[in-house]
Amino acid sequence: MIGGVGRRLASGQNRVVDDEPLFEPDAASPGTFIPSPYTRGPWDPGLLHGGPVGALFAERLQDAAGDEYQPARLTVELMRPVPLRPMRMRVDRLRDGRRLRVTEALLEADGKDVARATLLSVRPLPLDATGLNPPLTPPASGPDATDSGAISLGGGDAFVGGSMDFRREPQQELGRGVAWLRLHRDVLPGRAPSPLARAAAAADVGNAVSARWGSTSAPISFVNADLSVSLSRLPEGEWIRLEAEGRWEATGIGWVTSEMSDERGVVGRVSNALVLAPDTR
Repeated sequence: MIGGVGRRLASGQNRVVDDEPLFEPDAASPGTFIPSPYTRGPWDPGLLHGGPVGALFAERLQDAAGDEYQPARLTVELMRPVPLRPMRMRVDRLRDGRRLRVTEALLEADGKDVARATLLSVRPLPLDATGLNPPLTPPASGPDATDSGAISLGGGDAFVGGSMDFRREPQQELGRGVAWLRLHRDVLPGRAPSPLARAAAAADVGNAVSARWGSTSAPISFVNADLSVSLSRLPEGEWIRLEAEGRWEATGIGWVTSEMSDERGVVGRVSNALVLAPDTR
C-alpha cells in the first residue's frame, strides 16, 4: 500500500481484454478528444492519470513534427488536474531548423488550460559512434523474471492495471525501485502506440516505482506535476524499464529521476517534480 493507493489484483486480471483506445477523437469537433475510463488515475476517479495525457501529447506532437525528425525530449507540465471529460488540444510548430524542430501543444478542458507540452525533435545525422559509449548492456532481468503479481493503481479499470502492465521488482532501498511497464492499449483508434507514446506513458509512473512501498509512515499522496523524458534512441518493443530514485521532503515537495531502458539497454532519462500532501481519502 503506497499512500493508501496501491491495490493488488489476482494474477492475469490486469490485462483488460478489449480494444477500446485511451482516447476517441470527436468527429464533430476536430481537435477534441474523449478519454476512456481506462485513462483514470489513482487519486480521484474523475481525473486522468498523467501517463495517458503524456501519450496523447506524444502522438499529436510527433504528427506536427514530421517523420524526418526524431523525438529527443518531451516535456509535459500538468498545470491542473485533468478531468475525465472531453478535452481540446491545440498544436503549434514553434521553430524549424536544419537539425532542430520544436512543437508545442496546449490541452484545454472545461474552458481551462490544464496541461501543455513541448517536443524537441532532432533530424538524425549518421555518425561513426565507435568508442563513444560503453557497450549497450541489457538489464540483468527482464519483465518475465519480475514476479510481483498484477498491480493496479486505482482499481482494475484505471490506467495502471487497465491500460498498462506494471511489474515491480522487490524494493531494496527506501526511495528507489525498478519496474517493467507495458502499454497494452492504443492511444488513438486503429494506431499502435509509437515508441515515444510508450515512453511518455511510462515516464509518469516513476513516482510509484520509487514510492515508499510497505512504509509505516502516515499515508502521503505523491502527484506528478510534470514529466520530462530525454531519449538518445527510441525504445524498441512493448516493455519499458524504469530504475527510479526519488526524495520526499517535509516541505511537501519531492522529485524523481529515472533511467529508462528497453530490453536491449538504456534509452534515456526521466525527471518528475512531485506535489506531496497527506492522503486524507
